[in-house]
Amino acid sequence: MKKTAIVGAIIAVIGVILFSIGLGRNGLKSIYWDNGFKINHTVTKTVSFKKVTDIDINAATTGPIMIERGDTPEVKIKTSKSRPVTTSVSDGKLNVTAKQHSGFQLHGFSFEYDDYSHSNVTIMIPKNMKLNTVTTAGDSTVIVKDVSVKTIVNNGDNDINLSNMSLADMLTIQSSSSGGDGDVTLNNVAAKG
Repeated sequence: MKKTAIVGAIIAVIGVILFSIGLGRNGLKSIYWDNGFKINHTVTKTVSFKKVTDIDINAATTGPIMIERGDTPEVKIKTSKSRPVTTSVSDGKLNVTAKQHSGFQLHGFSFEYDDYSHSNVTIMIPKNMKLNTVTTAGDSTVIVKDVSVKTIVNNGDNDINLSNMSLADMLTIQSSSSGGDGDVTLNNVAAKG
């Protein structure tokens, strides 16, 4: 019995030492399952585009999707490797897609059910670029600041926040026939009707 206790104590001390070395070398990483265990990490990227007149957002994210005034037309994305956000431009339309994923993720000592892509997306629109339509689908918070938009169509459960906008045309915010369920917040927004 005494030998077993001594061997157990030695193994425990070695385990604590190896655990400390692993933590000291940044070894506490989230892992997820995608045809095998993979280490999750944050991905940051910037995608530039020339000119767009329409934006189509089909995303389910916990972080906001912001459309705001900027010097250069670009999309800044901060997301996790396990839940990518993709962008593409075709025929003057910017498409932003972040699909909703369901699955389990192990982070540290917690085992959690992960339902959304933990992403932040910022779309920068220069002052001389005016948008005709912003179409949203999915379940996100879409924030539009200081950008000229004629029509916003909400095809999902998105929350729409508009601020600091003065429009020459009528601003139409409509929900699709599928009955999108989102909140609309207006702050310092002027339009014809």
